[in-house]
Amino acid sequence: MARVTPSRARRSKAEVQKDFSKLVDEVEQQKETASPKADELSRLRETEIRQAVAEVTVDDVVQRISGLGLEITKSLAQLSEKLGALDAARDRDRVSHQQAAAAAGAARVADDLARAEAAQSDREREQRKAKAEEALARFATARKSGPPAPASPAAGANKPAPPPPPRAEKTIGPAQS
Repeated sequence: MARVTPSRARRSKAEVQKDFSKLVDEVEQQKETASPKADELSRLRETEIRQAVAEVTVDDVVQRISGLGLEITKSLAQLSEKLGALDAARDRDRVSHQQAAAAAGAARVADDLARAEAAQSDREREQRKAKAEEALARFATARKSGPPAPASPAAGANKPAPPPPPRAEKTIGPAQS
């Protein structure tokens, strides 16, 4: 299938010449309104550019491009080193944060164990105190009632003697209640 492109409307030769003459008139008017100083500056600038470009050879351009390639490679290598250093620093920070978190966790566990031990110690102290008070009360009641009755041989002749009452512990520092 052939492609059909829309064609522009055909213009007569007179219309084309009329439009061309309008363009020529506009260019001439612009030339007339342009200042001679601006024209001279434009020509000087053009001359400077031509002189600068005249001395440039293909070899010079190739050398400059190669030099730029080397500079880019060096800059990329330096950036790579800096990124490596940043990665290493980030890894060190991550490890130190992990170690700090582990140390904080261990400190919490040690604190919890110390509290549990203190609570257990307090309970044991209270139990010993209660046993001592109970033993003192038995001793006091036994003293008031007189000598104990002889035990029958069949009823516990092989019973060991009760242990002596525990000694009161000396505490250092303020008393805990």
